[in-house]
Amino acid sequence: MNAADRTSIKQAGIRRLLAVLCCIVVSVAICVPTALAQQWQEAYPGVRYLAETRPGPVEVRAAEVDLCAPGVSMRATTDSEKWQATSSFGSHVGADVAINGDFYTWDPSLDALGLAMGSGDHWSGDTQNWGFVAFGAENVEISPPGVHVPDPPGWMEDAVGGNIMVLTDGVTTNDQGSFCTTRHPRTVVGLSQDESTFYMVAVDGRAPGTSIGMTCAELGDLMRDLGAHDALNLDGGGSTTMWRSGVGVVNSPSDDGGERTVLNHLAVRADGSGPAHSCPEQDWDIDIDTNFLDLDVLNTDGDGDQYPDVFPGDEFQAEILVSNQSSGVIRDVWAGYWFEHPYLAGIDATIYTDHPEYDQQTWVENDANDAPENPDAGEYGQDGHLNLYAFSPGETKRIVVDMEATQSSIGHVDHPDIRAWVHNIEDIYESQEGFWDEPDDVNHVGETLRAYSELDVLSRDHWHFAAPDDDHFEGWRRCDGGTDGLHVDTDGEALVVEPDDVLNCINSPDWTGVDADALEELVIATGPGEIPAQWTIEWSGSDAGFQDFEVGDSSGDEPLVFPLGNIDAWTGTVDEFRIAVDVDEALAITDIYFQSGGETTSPYADVAESAPATPSGDAGGGDDTGTVPGGTDSGGSDSDDSDAGTVDAGEGDNGLGGDDELDSRSRCASVAASPGPGLVVIVMLLGGLVGLRRIPAQRR
Repeated sequence: MNAADRTSIKQAGIRRLLAVLCCIVVSVAICVPTALAQQWQEAYPGVRYLAETRPGPVEVRAAEVDLCAPGVSMRATTDSEKWQATSSFGSHVGADVAINGDFYTWDPSLDALGLAMGSGDHWSGDTQNWGFVAFGAENVEISPPGVHVPDPPGWMEDAVGGNIMVLTDGVTTNDQGSFCTTRHPRTVVGLSQDESTFYMVAVDGRAPGTSIGMTCAELGDLMRDLGAHDALNLDGGGSTTMWRSGVGVVNSPSDDGGERTVLNHLAVRADGSGPAHSCPEQDWDIDIDTNFLDLDVLNTDGDGDQYPDVFPGDEFQAEILVSNQSSGVIRDVWAGYWFEHPYLAGIDATIYTDHPEYDQQTWVENDANDAPENPDAGEYGQDGHLNLYAFSPGETKRIVVDMEATQSSIGHVDHPDIRAWVHNIEDIYESQEGFWDEPDDVNHVGETLRAYSELDVLSRDHWHFAAPDDDHFEGWRRCDGGTDGLHVDTDGEALVVEPDDVLNCINSPDWTGVDADALEELVIATGPGEIPAQWTIEWSGSDAGFQDFEVGDSSGDEPLVFPLGNIDAWTGTVDEFRIAVDVDEALAITDIYFQSGGETTSPYADVAESAPATPSGDAGGGDDTGTVPGGTDSGGSDSDDSDAGTVDAGEGDNGLGGDDELDSRSRCASVAASPGPGLVVIVMLLGGLVGLRRIPAQRR
């Protein structure tokens, strides 16, 4: 075989392959009608109309009827209205849309093949192998073939019969009889899962090149695409007709003579006002919930163990869940939101849905993200509304909100919260303007749809002791780790430290974080009462140190200012500090914060202008045992073996032990060496160690 032959064979093979592919494509296009984008039009109040050409080709005409829209009612043929064209019946009863009804024989003396009623006139009975669709006050039902109803219940007023359920509970029929597997013109009706939306459909057929009709399975697929949950086939073939007021017959009946005279009919009247006659009573199960995502509880004081904690500047996420557990579709759903200012701010949000899994776990982004009414990223602000579009039965939508904590809250508000509510659901819940409001017009849910979640915004470098609980210490503890002798004066808004013979020392919270390089002064505001003269401040973190201070006469009206910026060890990030005092009576502390350069770490406190406390006595930091500027020599004492003025460097980098904790020979215990009964007892117990200057504090 030469090269030319091989090339010729390859080209022939490619041509055959292309031919096969073309046949497949053409066959699919002709033989398998598929869903196209549906272009519904608002035709009448509560009624939408669809005219589309599906692959095949197949011409489809459909009316979607909102049975709960004001003024909508259904009307079927009475005994005296039999045997007329669908257009004549529609005009006669003042309808807006009409279709042909049940199968029949050509003998005018015979009744329909199934149940037939019009305006309460029951003129043809149900049969065992026939189904029907029936309407009445606050009720609608599709009864399948095989369910015999010899005596229609009293609520039924209008009904037409049909022979095959082409869609049952969302599942297409598998009927293999020739009636179903052959394409014909079809008339079919359907009902949504919540029974609030009714579908009337005419499919043209028997017109090759124009419309080839549908099988029963294709008809079921069509009805599911349109939104039906159940669908019943009515009389088709040459009887298939749809008529609209002001328009006329909108399909192409297959008989040569055009529209056929038929036995009975079904029509909808859409007046736009008044009761919705066949709107079914619905138990609307709709819920809203809120949560914070992946946050921990840090502060367990008071009721703090019930709320997660964040810090100013932290970015985190919250979620708003809106769930429709009803059996029906809900439309035009809006949610409202509110973030407590000035503690919380919204940044952005993403809307997810669990459709089609409906498991509240499998989340995909929802097209409501593109709703033009929804805020742009960075513009969510403190409050607003979000358009969530429609919900299927069982569907939940999840709004994940990116948030930022903007200001500490402890002592200033109970617990900052996010709030969410359902603002609107079309015809079901209209409309709730704010969180504490009630729906103005309609509430078929039976309760107010709102939810909230709370947290605390803690501070790393300022504390205001005004929590509502007397055991809410904002994380502060005695230096031995306990809380005995501490309580919050909820009226005076102060942390009260009761005197202790050994340890008048308090320790900052575990989450402390002070930028020592930027903050030069510690400010302590006290309540009424005696102001201790002797104070010691001790810290650890990037470095470690301590400083003794003396405070002159003070009434407590002005905060105490402790200068730390000139101490070499006051540097980096301080993650723990202690305050020790020499006091014989309870000390009330209202605020602890830092300041520098005319600014404070507390958004609630002004810069303290009072004269600073005077550094005195010992000072130290790391291995530094020299003189603290403005203080006194801390290099030793009269006893050569005294460790006064020194800090045990241990093995860690901060000079206070390898575990970065404050050294067990804490300077905070030195205040207990002041003359007094406590010291006498301790000295006696230690065997008269007169030169002792520090009493070890327990490690935390």
